[in-house]
Amino acid sequence: MHRTIAAIACLLSFGLIAADADAFCLRKLPGYKEYPKWTKSISYYVSDNLTDQKILAAIDAAFATWSAVKCSTLTFQKGGSFKLSSKFEDPGKEGIFIFWHQAEAGFPSQAQYVSYTYFGVDAKGNLNLGSIAINDFKYEWATDGKSTALDVQGEITALIGRALAINDSDAANSVMTQSLKFGDTSKRTLQPDDEDAVSYLYPASGCTTPTAPGANDCNGGNAGSNPTTPPAADGGGSSGGDGGGGSTTSPDAGASGDGGSSSGGGGSDDSGSGGNSGGGNSGGNNGGGNNGGGSNSGGCTSQADCPTGSICTVEGMCVDVSGNNNSNGNGNTAPPVQGGGCSLGPDADAPLTLSLILLICICGLLVTSSARRRRGI
Repeated sequence: MHRTIAAIACLLSFGLIAADADAFCLRKLPGYKEYPKWTKSISYYVSDNLTDQKILAAIDAAFATWSAVKCSTLTFQKGGSFKLSSKFEDPGKEGIFIFWHQAEAGFPSQAQYVSYTYFGVDAKGNLNLGSIAINDFKYEWATDGKSTALDVQGEITALIGRALAINDSDAANSVMTQSLKFGDTSKRTLQPDDEDAVSYLYPASGCTTPTAPGANDCNGGNAGSNPTTPPAADGGGSSGGDGGGGSTTSPDAGASGDGGSSSGGGGSDDSGSGGNSGGGNSGGNNGGGNNGGGSNSGGCTSQADCPTGSICTVEGMCVDVSGNNNSNGNGNTAPPVQGGGCSLGPDADAPLTLSLILLICICGLLVTSSARRRRGI
């Protein structure tokens, strides 16, 4: 089955709150005049290792939310389960697939990321695949709004939007905004800009079709800008990926980034730090990186410690975000295509622990220095 695969590149970002605007943004694939969309009935599937009925019900509710938009013909059908071991880039049939990873083995991106999304189109540019990987081995998920957990229904709703090739919006209240916070249930409800996006792609008769996106592929507002600096240890930081935007200092927030793709049914390339091997010439199985892209190299305490093309993460690692080979698995090349998204969630423990260790070391050095002076050493 011929596919243009859209993979992910992730940049680190905490505390994003997007600018306030009424807008939606879509993804356009190079070489196609129209925005990609599904032209067939869409079935969704959940990996068979997930048996928690509350979580399964929350996933169903997320798909039902998109199906309920009045001025849209988009609908979803529940298609049952599939093996978690299925190939992430090609599960074997068309539809949207939720890979619920309860262990790190097999997760298609780095363990610090909350999720990893991936979509594909056929030779005509029509969507035919959406794969969503959920990190349930490092992050807690809940259906009751628990303040220390990520909300299943809300985050799945946003990730479905990415599988529909809807880009991140800079509208602050949009489901498609890049903000990600523990205990946040607001994304369970689509906002006007979210509904406008799906109504534009799948217009219903008797409704006024929303205004077409402009030159920046957005209907008002913007998809955001690339990050300039990594987040600080206190949770402040800048936006992630090609679709980012805005910054803040909220310690319990995260954000998502976007990447590129290759055509001809080959692997995937990377314009960010999505994974350590994966993509392109190595088949795209390990997420994001394509030879040089998405890899970690060396420790750091600031941006100055990292080489050109890398950022210093909150975990003190230089992450290469320069990889963009655009080579597919068949040895051909293609222009990069924005697609999918991946999310880094709030992980306050690691930065806090590192800060405490550094503080203890500094205090120890000061005490030792003072003692040596008193002894006349």
